[in-house]
Amino acid sequence: MGWRKVTFEEISDLITDGEHATPRRCDEGIYLLSARNVLNHELSFEEVDYIDQDEYDRIAKRLVPQAGDVLISCSGTVGRACTVPEDLKFQLVRSVALVRFKSEINPVFMEHQITMPYIQRQIDASKSQTSQANLFQGKIKKLTAIVPPVKLQDQFLRFVEQIDKSKNVAEKATAAIRFML
Repeated sequence: MGWRKVTFEEISDLITDGEHATPRRCDEGIYLLSARNVLNHELSFEEVDYIDQDEYDRIAKRLVPQAGDVLISCSGTVGRACTVPEDLKFQLVRSVALVRFKSEINPVFMEHQITMPYIQRQIDASKSQTSQANLFQGKIKKLTAIVPPVKLQDQFLRFVEQIDKSKNVAEKATAAIRFML
């Protein structure tokens, strides 16, 4: 279809990972996300760690995740991806990569493309295999993506949003039926 095939490095403003030093954790506070919290197309807060404001501020000198950034699990289970939602304050540990795509790239489109076989095969070929699989920043920069025109990326986003709405309606209806039984 004549769409561009480009590296992540070419279409991003930032590719990095989370904190390398072990953050001081606490029982409550600000989320500290790791690879186990990054699922495909969503974040999980079931097993989440916390840091206090001082630790957040220390880590934030290097990185402040923003809405629209794409997170990729890069240690253990490698290659899961989700887009950072609005109004979520958190920090990351090293097992999560963060990609901030250029403005002409729709992050939700890229999140979904990352989870598709074309990029997953590249990730599988790129990850280091010691006792635990890892995908490092240099390898992420070299991943290639197919970039259709922005209009089609935005059309894809609207499609995903419609599917999400339909899923929510179905989940509510299922919960109501279970409650009645």
